[in-house]
Amino acid sequence: MRPFILTRSFFTGIHRYAAVWTGDSDASYEHLAINISLMFGLSMNGIVNCGADIPGFEYDPTEDYAS
Repeated sequence: MRPFILTRSFFTGIHRYAAVWTGDSDASYEHLAINISLMFGLSMNGIVNCGADIPGFEYDPTEDYAS
């Protein structure tokens, strides 16, 4: 049985062993857009098990972002 590995740093072949996390991001639409494009890029390069902090980790979100 394999353990679950979640990492922020990776190299070639990581898709076989671990999930990739994009790291802490701000609670803003700019960081949301950056995370979406980052996850698309990771997926296109074979790292399909990836994720991000949505709706963000740092700062308080605006009212429309939090709903």
